[in-house]
Amino acid sequence: PCQTGLNEEQITKVDAAVTSEPGVGSQAYCMVLVRLKDKANGDEIAEAMLDGIDMHKWVCVAADKASVATFDDKVLFVMARRPDDGCRQRPRCDFWLQYEQGIR
Repeated sequence: PCQTGLNEEQITKVDAAVTSEPGVGSQAYCMVLVRLKDKANGDEIAEAMLDGIDMHKWVCVAADKASVATFDDKVLFVMARRPDDGCRQRPRCDFWLQYEQGIR
């Protein structure tokens, strides 16, 4: 529950989940992909993840942008820290500009 932001009752609505985040380092990044048992619960689970995942869960860094999207029986949550390099890394910048517009 701590990695998804969901409480015990909401977890029972999840069929499967996978998370991605750095194990070591100073990258404020986390992605959670959840497959639901019933796609009708998508909005509830998405809002719970957006409200429940701690953007300051790391010791030295924090995410400053979070977005969530629902599609069919899936919920995708992504949070990250804005690049502070002036977008010198073009692929990273292109991704960030799309991310800045927000999924939801």
